[in-house]
Order: sequence, then C-alpha cells, then structure tokens
Amino acid sequence: LKVGDGKFDLVFQPASEHDILGNALIQMQKQLQLAAIEEKKRAWATESMSKFVEILRKDHASFKHMIDEIIATLVHILAINQGGIFIVNEEDTDNTYLEMISCYAYSKKRFFEKKIPIKGKFASGVIGQAYIEKQTINLSEVPSNYTHITSGLGEATPTALLIVPLKLNNRVTGIIELAGFKEFDNQEIAFVEKLAETLASSIIATKINEQTKKLLHDSQQQGQILLHKEEEMRKNLEELRITQNEMQRTQKELLDVKDDLEREMQKQQIAMQELQTKEATLEAMINNTDDVIIVIDKEYKILLFNEIYSKNLNIRMGMEARQGLDILTTYLPEQVEVFKSYFDRCLAGEKFAVEEKLLFVGEERYYEIHYNPIKDDKNNITGVSVFTRNITGRKAQEKKVLETIQQEKERANKQIEAQRKLFEQSIVLFREKEKSLVQKLSNLENELTSLKNEAKIY
Repeated sequence: LKVGDGKFDLVFQPASEHDILGNALIQMQKQLQLAAIEEKKRAWATESMSKFVEILRKDHASFKHMIDEIIATLVHILAINQGGIFIVNEEDTDNTYLEMISCYAYSKKRFFEKKIPIKGKFASGVIGQAYIEKQTINLSEVPSNYTHITSGLGEATPTALLIVPLKLNNRVTGIIELAGFKEFDNQEIAFVEKLAETLASSIIATKINEQTKKLLHDSQQQGQILLHKEEEMRKNLEELRITQNEMQRTQKELLDVKDDLEREMQKQQIAMQELQTKEATLEAMINNTDDVIIVIDKEYKILLFNEIYSKNLNIRMGMEARQGLDILTTYLPEQVEVFKSYFDRCLAGEKFAVEEKLLFVGEERYYEIHYNPIKDDKNNITGVSVFTRNITGRKAQEKKVLETIQQEKERANKQIEAQRKLFEQSIVLFREKEKSLVQKLSNLENELTSLKNEAKIY
C-alpha cells in the first residue's frame, strides 16, 4: 500500500532467495524508483522551460533586458553561482566579435565589458573554442586563472564550467557561460542545450525583426526623399519649359559647338591611337631584351617595369611586381641603404653606372647597372630609369683573360729567369777561360824572359 502511495524507499526483505513474489516486489520497487526519478526530471525540465517560454513571450523594454532576465532565471534554476551570455556582433563584417551583454552572479546583475574577437576560424579561449567548434564544453577542472567568483566571503575559482553555443541549424548566434562549485549533470546540460536552441531561434527572429524595421525605416526615408525629388523635378520641368525658347534660339550655337567637339574628339582619338601605338612599341622594346628595365618616381615607387624584372623579382624575393610598389622593399635589408644612395644620387641629377656583385638564388652574379635621371619639359627631375645588364659571362671571360695573361707573365718570367741563369753561367765560364788564358800568357812571358836571359849568357 505504501508503494502505491509513492513511497518507494521502504526497506523490504524477501523471505528467502526462492521467494519469487518478494524478489519480484524488490525489482518492481527499483523500476518504480527509476521511473519516479525520470518523471521528476521531466517535470523539472518542463516546469523550468515554461519559465523561459514565458520570459520570451513577454514584452520587454529592450532585447538586453530580456537576456538579463533569462540568465538570472537560469542561474537560479540550476542553483549555480555565476552565468553570462555572449552575443555575436556582426555590425562590422571586418570586426566580428562575441560580446558579453549580460552577467549574473550571487543573485545580482553584474556589469562587465568583455569582447572576444572572431578572426575567420579562430577565436580565443574556451568560449571562442565553443563558438568555432559549435559544440558544448563541460569542464570539471577549471584553470586557476580562468575566472573568479566573488562574494561577500571573498574570491574563489569555480570547479565546474559549462559553455553552450546558442545554435540553430548549425548557425551560432552566441554563447552561454555557466560557472559554479558543483559539476553539471547530463540532465542540466541537455536542458541548457535545449534552452540555447530556443534562445538562438529567438535571437535570430529578433535580429530579423530589427533588420526588417531598419529596412522599413530606410524605405520610408527613401520614399520621403523620392517625394522631395519629385517636387524638385516638377519645379525643374517648369524651369525647363520657361527656358525652352532660349534653348531653341541657342540650338544653332550648340550644333556648332557639337561639330567643334566632334572634330576635337577625332583629333584626340587619333592622338590616343598614336599614343597606344607608341606604348605598344615601347612595351615591345622593353620586353624584347634580356636587360632588366624599371622606372621609379621621386617617392621610390615603381612606375614601369618589363617582364624580365617581374620574373626575376618573383624568383629572387617571391614578390609580384606591380605599379606603385616601393622599390626599396624589393631588396634585402643589408642592400637597402646602398641602392637608396644610388637612387638619391640619380634624383640629384647624376647620371652614372655601377657594377654590383649580387646573389641570385644562391648563385653569384655580376650586374652592370645604369642610373639615368628622368626630366620633364621644364627640366625638373621626376624620377629615375634603371637599366640592369647581367655581365656575369663577360666577367667570367675577363677573369679567364686575366688568368691567361697572368699565366703568360709567369711563363715569361720563368723563361727570363732561365735565360738569366744561363747568362750567369756563361759569364762564369768566360771568366774561367779568361783566367786560364791570362795564366797561359803569363807562363809564355816567363818562358820568353827565360829564353832571352839564356841568349844573353851565350
């Protein structure tokens, strides 16, 4: 009888393990207990949801006032400590962000300003993650630096955090953030997700209504403007009627002016065709060469370039050549001051050429660069033309010629040294022969003297 009255927690012991009726009663008691718990959950969910439906149906002073009441009610129903609602702000498509428009903690409305920027598929923090992934995040271990719940007893970090996206048809319009000191069970999570879907639908409808009101207001303003313009057109029409006679009198003059304009337009068309022909010829000339050609203005901005420059710049720096590009940004940091000094010299009126040894995709190359100032018809310098020629091959030939000359010099020096040594050896032999002849002459003189002395004796 007590079970029939809804008292399912009574302790009942079967007579024995073979007590079929007793064991069946215990099993029935457990099933009834589970059914009672589920019924209690359904009743709680239905009753709680009805409160929010009532809030959504009411007329509110503003959309923010409605959100304030929703988050306050949700915090009370879940018996948690703190909650907040973020709404996606898309007024500026280049600066979309999640904005906290309502926060409620410890039975009081809190005033916080918090914005989370949304950049494509990235938004910071756990709230940003829930927005991007469009999934609920339930944390039972909250980082110590995430947030603090403040009350009259002091500050503390919550132990449970529930982040639920306001999502309808895979479109996220905001985020619900809930924090407390007890973990959220599955029923609470499911309830908040269902509420989030309902709230998302309401937000979308509200935004559509606001857009409709704005469009209606704009349409009404446009109508007023059109009426005003219509009145002006009527006045203008009357003025046109008044001036019609004058226009007829001046028609011949206008026709004459028209003929003059047509002749002038023909001249301009001929001049334009000539200019286009010259431009085509110039483009063909600068592109049918292996030299790099560029023209810059006094602000170091590129005005003209040929195809070989565009190709080399893409290979060398991975950049696309275009008019208006700052030429100094196309050099390596250590090269900027050097080439800027060249441009400044040319802009000062100097015409000159330099040779530079540069690395091109890891290959050492030599370039001959000619800098020429560009002047207008008043002789004012307006820019610089630069012609760059790859002279790596010529330098290699020059190096080869110099090496050949050096080798010839070394060979000639070796030959001269060999001749010098041969000459020195010849001098030594000559001196030895000379010494021998002198000795022989001395011996002959001695013999002659001896013979003369002997002759005197006889």
